[in-house]
Amino acid sequence: MEAASWSRTVEVLGQSGGCGSGSLIAPGLVLTALHVVAQSSGRAPVPGGQIRVRVLRDRQVHPVEVVWVGDRDLDAVLLSGDPGRLGRDLVPARWGELTCSAPTTQSKCSAVGFPKAAHRTFANPDGSQAVVHDNREIIGHVSAVTGINAAKYDVDVANSVPDGERLKKGWSGLSGAGLFCNEILIGLVQAVPDAWRNRTLWALPVRRLLELGDFTAAVAAHTGITPQLESADQSPLFHAPPVPHLSPSYLLSPQAEVVPFTGMDQELADLTSWCTSRRVVDVAVVFGPGGVGKTRLATELMRRMTQRRSPWTAGFLSDVQRVSGSLESLAANIRPLLLVLDYAETRVDQVEQVLRLFKSARHAYDKVRVLLLARPAQRWWKYLQLEWQGSPVMDRGTVVRLTASAAHSRAGNFNIATKAFRERIARFAAQGGPANYGESGSDPEAVDGGLSAEPTDELVVSIHMAALAQVLERTDVSAVDTIRPVDVLLAHETRYWRHSVRSHGLEAIFPRQSDLLRELVAVQRIVGAEERRDALNAVVAAFRFHDRDFGSLQLPDRDVMRRVEQMLADLYPATDGARWGAMSPDVLAAELIVRADRDTDGELVAHILPDVDLSPVQRHRAMTVLARATTHQPALADSVTRAVNAAPEALLAAAVDVAAELPPGDAVTWLNAIKPAAIQRSDGGYDTANQLRLIESLLDELVSGSSPTMEADPEVVPEVARDFTTGTPGHPSPTPKHFTLQLPPDAYPSGREPVPVRFYLESGAFVDPPRKQRMDHALSLLADESHRSNRALPAVKSVLLLPDGSIELNLATAAEAISPFQSQGPEAIWHCSSRRVLPPLSDGNSIPPAYPALVLMGWGPSVTLTFMDLEQVRRMDLHGPMKEVRQMLGELAFEFTQRPYARRPHIHVSGVPLRTGVTRYTTQHDTLEGALEAISSHADQTRSALRALGHTHVRDARVRDPWNDLWKPLVVLIGHEMTGDAGARLDHILHDGAPAGVGVVVRAPSSSQVATGQAVALDP
Repeated sequence: MEAASWSRTVEVLGQSGGCGSGSLIAPGLVLTALHVVAQSSGRAPVPGGQIRVRVLRDRQVHPVEVVWVGDRDLDAVLLSGDPGRLGRDLVPARWGELTCSAPTTQSKCSAVGFPKAAHRTFANPDGSQAVVHDNREIIGHVSAVTGINAAKYDVDVANSVPDGERLKKGWSGLSGAGLFCNEILIGLVQAVPDAWRNRTLWALPVRRLLELGDFTAAVAAHTGITPQLESADQSPLFHAPPVPHLSPSYLLSPQAEVVPFTGMDQELADLTSWCTSRRVVDVAVVFGPGGVGKTRLATELMRRMTQRRSPWTAGFLSDVQRVSGSLESLAANIRPLLLVLDYAETRVDQVEQVLRLFKSARHAYDKVRVLLLARPAQRWWKYLQLEWQGSPVMDRGTVVRLTASAAHSRAGNFNIATKAFRERIARFAAQGGPANYGESGSDPEAVDGGLSAEPTDELVVSIHMAALAQVLERTDVSAVDTIRPVDVLLAHETRYWRHSVRSHGLEAIFPRQSDLLRELVAVQRIVGAEERRDALNAVVAAFRFHDRDFGSLQLPDRDVMRRVEQMLADLYPATDGARWGAMSPDVLAAELIVRADRDTDGELVAHILPDVDLSPVQRHRAMTVLARATTHQPALADSVTRAVNAAPEALLAAAVDVAAELPPGDAVTWLNAIKPAAIQRSDGGYDTANQLRLIESLLDELVSGSSPTMEADPEVVPEVARDFTTGTPGHPSPTPKHFTLQLPPDAYPSGREPVPVRFYLESGAFVDPPRKQRMDHALSLLADESHRSNRALPAVKSVLLLPDGSIELNLATAAEAISPFQSQGPEAIWHCSSRRVLPPLSDGNSIPPAYPALVLMGWGPSVTLTFMDLEQVRRMDLHGPMKEVRQMLGELAFEFTQRPYARRPHIHVSGVPLRTGVTRYTTQHDTLEGALEAISSHADQTRSALRALGHTHVRDARVRDPWNDLWKPLVVLIGHEMTGDAGARLDHILHDGAPAGVGVVVRAPSSSQVATGQAVALDP
């Protein structure tokens, strides 16, 4: 099917020839200007009036009749013809408007019509003259903020225009042409203003038509789809509506809106109130199991918000990064904005990117609402709340929970769905689709027996699947030998695949009962493809698997492979800008995957996942898809285990990562499934042993029930990077002892409550070597760039190392980011994404990493490693029992001396028990007075040198003279209770002048005395 504007172009014919232009907005439906039809018929059009149109693409003439008429202000008219002949291959047009006042890349608009200046005169052999009405594509630019008062679009034409005496008359005949931007209809060309030297055209914005109920009703009556307004210039950022095609996958799509919205009235009312509340920017989440109706609820909310008297811009945000789309343009939207992120649990990075964008944009006018849809895996949400609650972009974080039984009336929904599916299939048939789509016939994929129309559960998707199966099968539901709705739907889906095979001329590749076609579609669903190269690699992998039993593999030639890949791309058109879409819903796709795997003796998944040609992105997607599928098809877990065991280096980490995206019960099932593969390979190196430790820790938390109460017990998992010296060979020792610390709220961005983290003792509880090296590398680059650009390093409250290796600097004050970190303007949070490729260090690592007094405080929410800079803190008071406080201080001494995150600082201790090997790197003081003298001496010497050099902070001096021991920080760990005059003297030393590169961690005074340092509570 095609969507380009030229293929939609028609010429409106009058009694003496062409007199205007029009656009096919759907099979059998033409939109043009009212004055064009009046001119063609010689009188004002009325419903039922007959005229003719000629399609540009095939030059065929079709009779049409008037079905809707505008007025003088809305110069538009709808014409209806035979949808089986007129525009039969076209999909319904998308409707949109321009919404960005400051686009990063200006979108081009185009219209194709028949202007008089393009008419050509030829001499016939008999000497008479013939006039050919040729077409012309007009290309130009339209500003979203021009022509607002007149409610018209000004089209500034960029290509050639009529000249000479023709001027304004030369445009005659272009009236009625559709104006498209990014293949979305945004306007109807109407007139040429007297000014602007004919380089500007006027167009009627189609949003004005969509404000009329009778117009949208007329379009819906002919297409079955109610038009919805989109942002045309920002469309690359959003999912497109699904392309209509006659398959169960499309008919069941919640975004296709085939079944009318029913139920969930209270949830819809709550979300509408959230949208219209006083806050400028806010976030909400809808939790619910797969198939309960989350996406359908969001789609209905979007429709209602875009149909308001003051319409909103709304859309499902794509997670595919495209060159033509930049999230920054969303901050320049001229209307209130509703962004929906489906599967939010798998897109936390993008969620935070959006929140950072609107936090820095400082919206002052139009509202922005970010709606997250997720299955009930709430660890990531707790972390998001912890970081953003109370900030300008999130109030408390509105939560809506959907349950199957509360979403709908089961019987009522079944009947409504049955009627809706029957009507839509009949409409497909009227537009040229297969008339026998609902009949089983003699198809080898047809199922035997009678259909059980009973849904398998209360989920919306199950009810709709049962209804669609009944419509397609047309059987007596009282039959004794019953079959499942999913069997009927897969049989019809297979027919759809074969139809596509025939249309692409690939019958020779796929014999009628070939398993290859099913395997290809299953692979497409499992691994996906954002780029064509990835798609071709997946096709090659599927062919390689299909012919795995042959000694010598001979793949089809490249041309055939490209045609097969194109067939798959056309089979399920992607809505998010990726190369491939995929079969849906999840439960139907899971059935397809398990059948393809079962019919290959459980080898499909085990062979495809380790394939060397798949990209890391495809492998991670595969794990996510299969993890969801196992909730419907537990048998798939065995195949996943074999795949992970075959290639643990490539698959195990991704398999563990996706556990965080699953509801607790499903996560336990998934982790138990992949655990045997980790056990078998745990003696194969650090990473597999570490992943086994992660699996065991996650299972311990999930089974113990600690996950839902993150406020009391943070969901953190240690990644232990050391030799396992205890336990059985090849198996790590038990989880080490840990303390729970309550860090100050500002340790995390936008924190309002103490942050719970776990601090592990005698465990080597630090980041694994690859992540540690990356953090060191990034901080060294930061120091190097600070020196090169003569910009001061900022003070940091904390450094956060995320599970994927991304690094966040939580600054004391907002500032423009220094490479390799990034920010949206001056911000207090700088980011270095794990996807960013770090350049090599200059001069052979001439500058050590910034912030050498960083100390790992523990594992925070969502397995985030939390570091604090003792130079910035100056004094940290540990509150807790004396024994445990001193034990923790001893562990800090070990961390600083054995595993520093930069050059080893000067370490002084007093009253702290030290582990073996630590003493030779520390200076020990028998008394508290001795430690205070050391602090005072270092501070005086450092401040004197800073004044002499004109520096305001030791960080600045360290960047310029990194190897001078004077600039190394002094870290002092004191196990004595800091009471009375000693505490006052310490505060005087630390705060009497500029920061001197000193960080002190002390045992806090008793409860009857006041602690003046940054408080950290220790709970053993």
